[in-house]
Amino acid sequence: MLLFQYHYEKLCTLIFYEARDEELKQAILILDHMASEVLKSNLEIVPDDLFDVYIHFDKSMSQSRFDSFTSWLSQKQLSNVYIIEDRIKTAWAAPSLMAAELNLFKEANKRGYKYYHLISGADVFTKNPKQVFSFFENASGEWVDIWEINTKKYENRVRYWYPLTEFGVRKHGIIWMLQKALLVFQKAIRINRNVGFKQIVAGSQWGSFSDQFVTFLVQNSQKIKDAFANTLVPDELYKTTVLYENQDFFEIRNENFRYYRFVGNSPENLSPTTLSKIASDKYFFARKVASMDGIDLTEMLRLHDNV
Repeated sequence: MLLFQYHYEKLCTLIFYEARDEELKQAILILDHMASEVLKSNLEIVPDDLFDVYIHFDKSMSQSRFDSFTSWLSQKQLSNVYIIEDRIKTAWAAPSLMAAELNLFKEANKRGYKYYHLISGADVFTKNPKQVFSFFENASGEWVDIWEINTKKYENRVRYWYPLTEFGVRKHGIIWMLQKALLVFQKAIRINRNVGFKQIVAGSQWGSFSDQFVTFLVQNSQKIKDAFANTLVPDELYKTTVLYENQDFFEIRNENFRYYRFVGNSPENLSPTTLSKIASDKYFFARKVASMDGIDLTEMLRLHDNV
């Protein structure tokens, strides 16, 4: 039996959602821990009649930085920007990052939007937001990159237990060594967790998701958290795996319109020149942008504006 299986009652709800989609705004969901000028630059160009914005600020962010941002937000009078209250201290590669995403989905889903665009605070628009809205106003399906299906690399992330990721494993210190030792031990005794899915599907953390799919995630959030507890980098697994488990009900587009290129385990920092080139391509968002120095986002979008 499938772990997450759509029931007939939910199909009736889907029909209602499709009937009201054309009247809905879209939501931008942002995971952030810096409240930087990059984030502010994005917020200032988002039309409030088309988008609402929800931000999850990491609980580890300093109170002074948080207060400074809320003061700036009040001065700018951006009434379509919401800071969610249920904040989590997240850790790289840990389930807490997945939980923060689910909190964003849950808060935005209370109002309901045709599409939910999940980005990071280090992303920038590479197209006029009106173009992004227009594309998804006429779109259907789930827009996320699919990387690999049932490969050993990603199956191992759910086959074994990774209980120390919340304590910091990005730096190769004592916690990392303990986690590696535990992994060797689990392999030796042939541990094989059964998380209940037919396929383990890896894909991009970031994407654009329909109201139907986000509602489904929210309604099954506790099951998802339980299934992916103690998993390594679950934010790159849970959405795509759940989608594949329910392909009869959700259409997977295998495209997320995000530009990113990894250098090791981290996305490449984009220069103003590179960013300008990306803006002339198919992408709607690009990451990682560490600073707005040398970048005039409004002017860049104006030069590539097709609206």
